[in-house]
Amino acid sequence: MKQDNLLSIIICTLGSRDIIKRCLDSIYIENTQSIKYEVIVVDQSSTHNIERLCMQYRDVIWVPSKNKGLSLNRNIGLSMANGQWLYFLDDDAWLDQKFFINIKSSLKNVKTPSVVIIDALRNDTGKYYVNRFNPNKIYKINSKNLSPIFTICSLSAIFSKDVFNIVGSFDENLGAGAVFPSCEETDILIRASIANISFKYIPNTRAFHPPYIINIDDSMIAKAYKRAHGHGALYKKHSLKNKKIQYFFYYKIIAGIIAPFLKSVLYLFSCRLLKSKLFLFISIGKFKGFLLYNR
Repeated sequence: MKQDNLLSIIICTLGSRDIIKRCLDSIYIENTQSIKYEVIVVDQSSTHNIERLCMQYRDVIWVPSKNKGLSLNRNIGLSMANGQWLYFLDDDAWLDQKFFINIKSSLKNVKTPSVVIIDALRNDTGKYYVNRFNPNKIYKINSKNLSPIFTICSLSAIFSKDVFNIVGSFDENLGAGAVFPSCEETDILIRASIANISFKYIPNTRAFHPPYIINIDDSMIAKAYKRAHGHGALYKKHSLKNKKIQYFFYYKIIAGIIAPFLKSVLYLFSCRLLKSKLFLFISIGKFKGFLLYNR
């Protein structure tokens, strides 16, 4: 049963003990019970390392999962959550020490259903994790203005549980470990916007994440290529699903293919070959994801 003012923090992990320990420490260290919360760790590893780690923290619900996939396992956590508010925290992310103090008073004043947006920051620079993020545009999100959604990452979004009752759960074809390995949170946010769910921004409430791109090499390019499939699939999904917004997503796929391709050409002429290759594969990946998605 949903509990008012309870925050459910859902963490999906593949079993890197050191990484998730930092995440859990940030929840429990310096937290003086300023807000009621529960922590659900959905563990996709085949060992008991994470289970033993979770036993060191009070009130952590450890959930083993035999199946891989971020969206699939977030849905498992979602089905078990008791909170009025849900936060899907990456296992390699961590919270600011004042996170709970700031969130307590803010959530009390937010009517549900709502999506609350906080600051997701790079740990190395302190800048926004998505550099185009603009807090002033959050309140302007609606079914006719979807663009700001593409500057929001999952680390930024706290959902009232009512949102999922209205729009449904995560699309298990999207997200890490799925056929189209990205954009699962963007899909939820788009569906929320189309359903006229309100978006709120809470200042000075922060979570930190390592940067997505550190060094460009062939391994990172391959990862970016696969993630681009998710973007293309997302555009295709919503261009098929809702005629009122289909032209917006036609524009997104055209721009999503042309813009990185042009960047690839520019970097090629300036002899920055790895960057040229990166943007070329992003362009191809988005196009391929758009072609392959047929649901």
